[in-house]
Amino acid sequence: MRIRQRAAASRLFFRVLWYFRQFSPVSDAKYVVEVIKKRVVERATEFLRAHLSEPIRVAQICEAAGVSERSLRTAFHDVCGMSPTRYMRWRRLNDARRALLSAPNLPGTVTAIATEYGFFELGRFATMYRALFGERPSETLRGASFARADSA
Repeated sequence: MRIRQRAAASRLFFRVLWYFRQFSPVSDAKYVVEVIKKRVVERATEFLRAHLSEPIRVAQICEAAGVSERSLRTAFHDVCGMSPTRYMRWRRLNDARRALLSAPNLPGTVTAIATEYGFFELGRFATMYRALFGERPSETLRGASFARADSA
């Protein structure tokens, strides 16, 4: 129920903003819109952080942020330069990399970390990881364990 109230309040806020935008300078209206978009992205990213290992649909993010899918996409593109789905994937890959850099080099570690961050298709995980970081997840794991061994 609280999410519906939040969504209704958000819609009301946008309507009031639209009404006053007719009577205020354009620069003020643009500033307010940018602030609203940043808040939408903040609410969405809080939800994503809380549900990092779960499969999440865009509709769930919209509900948590209290906006429509179109508003969510617009806010993410304007604030982050990417779609909410791409941001979620990027965030999870970065978190998985951090975990790999601090994990011990044991059999099954890459699989455990990948599934912990919501990647259940390991081949796709490895492909996306390599495209983003330029190395395989297992190379990151081995490199981090060698670095820890050298510093010890």
